[in-house]
Amino acid sequence: MRSVAANVRRAAEQATLQFDWLVPDRPMLRVVDVVTATGMRTTFIEELFADKCHRYGADSRERAPMRIPRAFVIELLIKSAKYDAETKLQAVMGLAREFTAEECEQIAAHFRDTAAKKLSR
Repeated sequence: MRSVAANVRRAAEQATLQFDWLVPDRPMLRVVDVVTATGMRTTFIEELFADKCHRYGADSRERAPMRIPRAFVIELLIKSAKYDAETKLQAVMGLAREFTAEECEQIAAHFRDTAAKKLSR
């Protein structure tokens, strides 16, 4: 796979702010997809997501392939990159489509609680 020029990546980031250009729009991603999106090493990704991923064919003697939830990959990118506050905000808001209405309500409540705690400091 060809590397994307830095100026193209920046333009895409500014255009979408939702990581759609970087992370494939599938609910579950292969390790190779995550490595491509993040530039991190395969073993690092496998170890990082060992407890959070899904394994397929685990009852065979072969190594079971990992599938990592897309939302976890976007969380990793948000936490590990040096994005400005607006880009992080847009990325988090872009994750809303990954969740059900009930899950969005729970997330909203958590954000309200976190905001209240920060305001009371």
